[in-house]
Amino acid sequence: MATVNLGAIKFNWKGAFNNSTAYAVDDVVSSGGSSYVCIKASQGNAVSNGTYWELMAQAGTNGTDGATIPLTTQGDMLYRDGSGLQRLAKGTAAQELRMNSGATAPEWHTPAVASSDYVKLADVNGAGSSTLALSNIFTSTYDTYKVILTYRQNDKVKFDWRWMNSSGEVSSSNYYGARIGVEADSSGSSRVSSPIWGTNDFGTNQFAQASTSRPAVITGTFYKPTDTNNNKLWKLEHIGFNDSHYIYFVAAGEIAGTGAMTGIQVKTSTGNGFNATTNITAYGIKG
Repeated sequence: MATVNLGAIKFNWKGAFNNSTAYAVDDVVSSGGSSYVCIKASQGNAVSNGTYWELMAQAGTNGTDGATIPLTTQGDMLYRDGSGLQRLAKGTAAQELRMNSGATAPEWHTPAVASSDYVKLADVNGAGSSTLALSNIFTSTYDTYKVILTYRQNDKVKFDWRWMNSSGEVSSSNYYGARIGVEADSSGSSRVSSPIWGTNDFGTNQFAQASTSRPAVITGTFYKPTDTNNNKLWKLEHIGFNDSHYIYFVAAGEIAGTGAMTGIQVKTSTGNGFNATTNITAYGIKG
């Protein structure tokens, strides 16, 4: 019976090409990441020789294209420009990644901050204390600060507001300014005013009704507290209740002296001290 030679009925994988191995038609080898099929039996003929080999599957990108780009710092990134891969050095804290104006490459961007932003610097609760100190909140970062004190209690509390410097509270007759207030009840109103001149604090003020829990809020504005000249301005605005009268009270002025101020202290000079409803918060105003 006649014999018919069908050749190989499937590819024969031979592994990596070896120059000393004899290869038959349909043998398949690998070389340089690509694979080649033998089309003519041979030995010692490189896979680049088209008489004996045909490319079967070509190697793709192996992921090392960026190996020559110097990513020197944690956070560096790779991007492609018109000619190839490039390094984008890491940005700084709070920066955002965006496209440049030509929409051709990424870049780091520092977002603009609105000039009216309030930044909370401190938040202190007064429960069980007769003194609320906001130490070391004034720095050269801001020119203007807001301090807001809120409370609700049923004893007549009087407040002393004082600047603080690096040595502690300032209470040496350095407070100058003026104050004015309006009280009103069902029978009418009266206006009260008096100077603040050479005192040792912002003035003593009383708000809470003795028998009924009433809310009150005091807002302080402080301008250039770290200035070393006589340019440190302050204003206190009070809204509260005094006996049977609602009261609005405002005081403003400056503190004499060339030293920088570092904080604010609020004390109760009469009454039972601050309770858990008392809270004082300080903000720096950008701009």
